[in-house]
Amino acid sequence: MFGLGLEPPLKSHLTPHKCYAFCMARRPTLRFDRGTLILHPPPRGRRWVEFATWDDRIEKFRLPALSYRSFLEAMRSEGTDVEDKAQVFEQLTLAP
Repeated sequence: MFGLGLEPPLKSHLTPHKCYAFCMARRPTLRFDRGTLILHPPPRGRRWVEFATWDDRIEKFRLPALSYRSFLEAMRSEGTDVEDKAQVFEQLTLAP
């Protein structure tokens, strides 16, 4: 399975167009970058659009870090698989 509930067709039935859809599809990835989240490539569907803004400088979509949880909850509720590389946290030592 490809995380979308789709099974690929048999290789003997793949045309170049169908092969691109199943062989070249990449899993959407969310990662943290200097206070914001970068989403690339964008997932299928439209639900993610309300969270993201296009950034011409890096040619990818950015999300405010504050929307991290609500974005992931929205993606999970519609069954969209997103690789979450933003959840890597560093241990913070606080002095009393």
